[in-house]
Amino acid sequence: MSPSIFVTIDTLAADGVETPERHLECLEQMQILAATQAGMLALLRQYGGSESAVVMRPLTFLASRAADAFPTPAMRDAILKCAAALEGHDVSSRINLLTALQRLAIHERLFLDGAPPPELGPFLVAGLEGPPAVHETAIDVLTRLYDDGLLDRFPSPQLAEIADHLRALMSSETLTADLAAVAAVNEILAGLASSSLSSAEG
Repeated sequence: MSPSIFVTIDTLAADGVETPERHLECLEQMQILAATQAGMLALLRQYGGSESAVVMRPLTFLASRAADAFPTPAMRDAILKCAAALEGHDVSSRINLLTALQRLAIHERLFLDGAPPPELGPFLVAGLEGPPAVHETAIDVLTRLYDDGLLDRFPSPQLAEIADHLRALMSSETLTADLAAVAAVNEILAGLASSSLSSAEG
């Protein structure tokens, strides 16, 4: 790894000032390392807990691409660790990480041992609590998991929390204007209700 790249990134984020130029320069520096899995993993280890949007926006954008390019257990773990550490960041960073999780699910690399990783449920719930662009992306991830028959593998309390948030969103004007999202949420809720009923009968 090139220490000079980390020094440049640290300098760009040092004073907390955000400009489009800084975001672009940070992205360009990160792209040099992100061309390989080892380089992307190094970036996630180094900056996955950063509080700087100058760092997190390009980092999470590249993580969403890495989920496609390198859908490995190591990449999955690094992305989940980044998601768990993400607090109070802007919409773009959350959407990027949700997109990364969706792409890992598409590659069947999100539930490696048949169970949901512990970081996943809380991050999805936080996404459902977010602004429209974030909760819509969280719904996309949940839809993918539902279509793959994975959603009912979450612990019952977590499923109940997800269902409560989805029902709350059904009454929001933002969601009701999106017919596709409404149909997806209705299908998920119906599936969760059916699964809950089957469990109770069993």
